Amino acid sequence: MRIPFRHGLVRYQTDNANPNPNPTFLQPVNGGSFITLVVSPDPTILTFSHGDSDYLFEERVTVHKAWGEFESGKDYWLYWDIDLKTGERTFGSTELEPIVAPTAPSGLDDQHWYDKRSNSMKVFHRGRFVERLRVFAAKYSAGTVLEHYNLGTQVVNNTTCYAGTILFNDVGKPIHHVNGKRKSRFVTTESNFTTHASDSTSIRLEADVEFISAVDNIAAFQLVSYHGTDQVGHASNTDTVRTIIGMIREDLFVGEIGTFISTGYVRNPNWNWAEDAGTRLFCDGTGQVTTQIPQSGSLQEVGKIVSPTTILLDIKPMIVLE
Repeated sequence: MRIPFRHGLVRYQTDNANPNPNPTFLQPVNGGSFITLVVSPDPTILTFSHGDSDYLFEERVTVHKAWGEFESGKDYWLYWDIDLKTGERTFGSTELEPIVAPTAPSGLDDQHWYDKRSNSMKVFHRGRFVERLRVFAAKYSAGTVLEHYNLGTQVVNNTTCYAGTILFNDVGKPIHHVNGKRKSRFVTTESNFTTHASDSTSIRLEADVEFISAVDNIAAFQLVSYHGTDQVGHASNTDTVRTIIGMIREDLFVGEIGTFISTGYVRNPNWNWAEDAGTRLFCDGTGQVTTQIPQSGSLQEVGKIVSPTTILLDIKPMIVLE
């Protein structure tokens, strides 16, 4: 869909009053403790910017008590959220007014900041701003007065975009692609595909790549282990329970979504292996690749040196040392 702005509300239900129709898509219920999303007869349509991508989402079914429970006397900002891994839409709220700026504000937990440099929404979480997909519906002042966001951009960006609906496969998982900076994006109905075109850039579908979230801050080229369903943390040779499953190739902060690789050639210009090609590699106590063979905890060969800056990642089974 061609939209004359980025990141905001495209359409919502109104009372059709002339000349200034009033929004009616949000209705307080249970004495104002909850807010219901009303989409009958008119749907609510919103668009999320995500770097160089734009996603369209349409609400066609009324959602009773979509937001809440709220306390009277407090201000809340209500938002939609799309999970960066699953594509699932949920509702949420924050007590801090969202900020739109090219530079990061002071970090307060749950502070929303739309980064105008990267064209993405971020939230301060565990000491860092982490990328999220969120568009706001209204400010709920003192738990009594709804101040709806206007139709149009919420981030002062009136650039025309083509926002598409996220595509899912036959088992309900969203289809991703990874750009040149290893950043995950959803494939949408507006995504461009090319084949055998030397003067065009094609996108690479990653339907079979597993997208995970980080449970701690993980540096690029650290080895990782599962710490829960679709969650990874840095590996360690002191861990005798969690096996090494792969390597991260970009920095991931707590809660960020990314991918890992489990086999293949990996080049890191910051490596400077002095050992011969074919030398076996292992994991140290912090998740770094090392030639030192662990003497306690666990031992798991993870690959071999190919050149001073390249390894072949080939992870073997764990051996627990006595």
